[in-house]
Amino acid sequence: MRVTEVGETLIPIYMSPSAEGLQGVIDAWHTQGSRYALTQAPSLLVICISRYTVNMGVAAKDVTPIPLVAQECVEVPVFLAADGLQVQTLSYRLQACIFHIGPCVTSGHYRAGLRVSGEWWLTDDNTLARPGGELGLEWQELMQGSYILCLAKQ
Repeated sequence: MRVTEVGETLIPIYMSPSAEGLQGVIDAWHTQGSRYALTQAPSLLVICISRYTVNMGVAAKDVTPIPLVAQECVEVPVFLAADGLQVQTLSYRLQACIFHIGPCVTSGHYRAGLRVSGEWWLTDDNTLARPGGELGLEWQELMQGSYILCLAKQ
């Protein structure tokens, strides 16, 4: 056998949407039922927002807007030891976000927001990425479909 690729595998952490913002999403994950926290602090953390539910065989989209502040740092809990319950928090900053635009699971469109040298850029199919700053109203609309969030450790 020959190993051809090595490195960290980015496994997304599934979290429920919260209108309390990104920190609210992380806090709700941390305090649900049992205590949740990372066992290691990766340099890049991928969060998958659980936007879809299935009820009696029918899939529905949860459009709870998650207020995303482009420059925001969030505190992510990390266990101090693998066999303990003590946690510390580490700062992470939003670096990229994938958005689903559309009313349901079976249709829609994906776009991405990317932070490059501190500035946000918005991407779309068949067009060049464009600088977005805070993106104004468009950014607000995209928050309803934020789906995959990539955060970098500070």
